[in-house]
Amino acid sequence: MCALTGRKYTYAESRDIAHRFAASLRKMGFKSRDTLAVVLPNIPEFPLVLFGAIEAGCIVTTVNPAFTPGMPAHSL
Repeated sequence: MCALTGRKYTYAESRDIAHRFAASLRKMGFKSRDTLAVVLPNIPEFPLVLFGAIEAGCIVTTVNPAFTPGMPAHSL
């Protein structure tokens, strides 16, 4: 359970949500080896999105939602 939001998922719920997200990505036109940038804070849905994208065959990159516009370029 998430201490901040109180949300929690069973294994079966997690699997179903990730599977449905993968199907949605495919329906939107994402193909195997397409890159998907995930911009989410540390919330219970983060791994569900991650696993769904991987199931769809996507390459996943993450972006910290707390970054300010200049921070990503500065960190290189």
